[in-house]
Amino acid sequence: MSAMHTRAGEALCDGETIRAGGCDIRVIATPGHTADSACFVVEERSHGGGAVLTGDTLLGTGSTVIDETDGSLSEYLRSLALLEREGHRMVLPGHGPLTLDVADLAASQIRHRMARLAEMEQALCELGLPAQTDTATIELVASRLYGDLVHARRGAVLMMTAAYLKHLKAQGLLSARA
Repeated sequence: MSAMHTRAGEALCDGETIRAGGCDIRVIATPGHTADSACFVVEERSHGGGAVLTGDTLLGTGSTVIDETDGSLSEYLRSLALLEREGHRMVLPGHGPLTLDVADLAASQIRHRMARLAEMEQALCELGLPAQTDTATIELVASRLYGDLVHARRGAVLMMTAAYLKHLKAQGLLSARA
């Protein structure tokens, strides 16, 4: 994990357990939103439940934006799969209301992202666009998929469109249209 994640001057490690305030807190590296995203599982020993502090990795409502500087949709999808395996634990997000089941919320976000990827591929086919992540392509595809939201939330919409296009290109799914 990034050197930005520290405890008493030492970097936190994925899978590390921190004991603090009578709690066991397990660190989970969840890159995707940003390269250094992390979640924390607060273990509840007596009942086997606990909660997951998800920060911006999973929100109480809406979708996480993939940061254009160091975020990655591919890594975000892997992180969602990790969180899905945490089972039925409460989600304490950085934004929005708590949710009662991290597995359900993560699975819902995976389905949402996969549906959006399919829509993105369809839009590229319909627009006859080549496999590019240039500004013009990003703006055309964003307008096609997000409509008026492009104007209301321009920065976030363009970042997400770029993240989807980069993911599709990295997966080799756009090369046939080049």
